[in-house]
Amino acid sequence: MLIPLLIRLGNWQLARWQYKKELSFTIYTSLQQAPQFYIKQPTPPTLYKPYLIKGHFLQDKTLLLDNKIYNHQVGYVVLSPFLLSGTQQIILIDRGWVPLGSSRNSVPALLPTPRRELTLTGFFYNISSSFSLAEPKLSAMPIFPYRIQNVDVALLKNLFKKDIESNIFKLAETSSYTHQYQPVGLGTPPMKHLGYAVQWFMMAVATLVYYLFINCTYHRTKRLQNNDVYKF
Repeated sequence: MLIPLLIRLGNWQLARWQYKKELSFTIYTSLQQAPQFYIKQPTPPTLYKPYLIKGHFLQDKTLLLDNKIYNHQVGYVVLSPFLLSGTQQIILIDRGWVPLGSSRNSVPALLPTPRRELTLTGFFYNISSSFSLAEPKLSAMPIFPYRIQNVDVALLKNLFKKDIESNIFKLAETSSYTHQYQPVGLGTPPMKHLGYAVQWFMMAVATLVYYLFINCTYHRTKRLQNNDVYKF
């Protein structure tokens, strides 16, 4: 029972390696394309494809996505709501990472948020929500910059009273409105999955060798015992 389980775990990690490798290639090739203006449509935007978006930031409505690690340091991802021109749709702009600071009671130093209409360059990506046992709630009177534990689109719609794009817009690293730029990660790198797969397969081989050794030892011992019985 153990050996088939180990082989299945190895095959699963191989599948994850293949998926991550293909996703990495897709992201790389997509980001090489020339940016196009994003127009609100019923269907979600293409992820990792460069876009230009035109509109303006909602003033003094910055969100701080909590518990984000960069270079082994705790901090926030700065998310600024951006109202798309000619629509009532908000796009959350990932403006990069800022350190926590001396304590959670202090507000981190943030770059100024411009008031004029802007055209921003970047790409959309999907952010995974953190699992929480507690039901997410909004403060009765939220104080901005407002700390959030995950991006809950339904709650944020209620907060801003507008439609919100479910994918995050990653602002270009070269933008003057970007804090510390954090590349969008894939979680576990592809080569680690390959390494895990090799480990599972090696454990399966080791278990098989151990089983064969024990089995051969057992039968050899039985034969010797039988020979001793026949001698008498």
